[in-house]
Amino acid sequence: YGACKVFLEGDAIILAILEQESDAGLAVSRACVLGREIIEIVQGYNELLERAGLPGLELGIGIAYQDSAPLYLMDGEQRIMISEALNESDRLSSCNKRARKAIESLGSPFRVYAFQTASAADAGENAEDITVSYNVGGIRMSEAAFRRLKQEISLDPIELGLPALWGSEEFRLHTGVVPLGNGIFRKILVRESRIPEIDARSSLNRWTERSYYEVCTHPAIFAELEGQRSAKVGK
Repeated sequence: YGACKVFLEGDAIILAILEQESDAGLAVSRACVLGREIIEIVQGYNELLERAGLPGLELGIGIAYQDSAPLYLMDGEQRIMISEALNESDRLSSCNKRARKAIESLGSPFRVYAFQTASAADAGENAEDITVSYNVGGIRMSEAAFRRLKQEISLDPIELGLPALWGSEEFRLHTGVVPLGNGIFRKILVRESRIPEIDARSSLNRWTERSYYEVCTHPAIFAELEGQRSAKVGK
């Protein structure tokens, strides 16, 4: 995938896919496929851990995109990358305890959610200060990364019979195929949804105009996708 390790610290690992002017320009789409493969590998190991009676490994992945070259500081011979995408990817991969408590009981096949805890007027200029996120075993991408993804590959809208939050969530699903070279292609499915504003009891106040984006990873979603396509072929 052409990814390089930026740093490994504590429970976080930061990878970067750097584009050159001569590249095909598939950094975000390749990051989506790489993220999904990381999730699938961890799921496989977690199944072995569960059989052994051991706790599984939990992770969340964030994909951020910066349309400019990163800066570097030099520490001797070691380069230290400076990029706004580093902090943003860390935020996208995070999971809030309050959001986790509200979502885990739903049994949803989606693994990424975002909530706004106050009105935008109360937030001032930084809406992220009032946003709580859920990301367990999921991949959340930034709005800039989603816009870039639409430039890299063709995304087609698709409808699947999947549960909607509070029964009123109007999410959109986009499917596309990522070329990896040597005749290898991988399918991705992206969910686009609006961020709900919730009260202190985690009940819905309203749906905001802000959006968030998930690269879907749950096997049940892809089983539903393949089932729909098989049904169309059989008609």
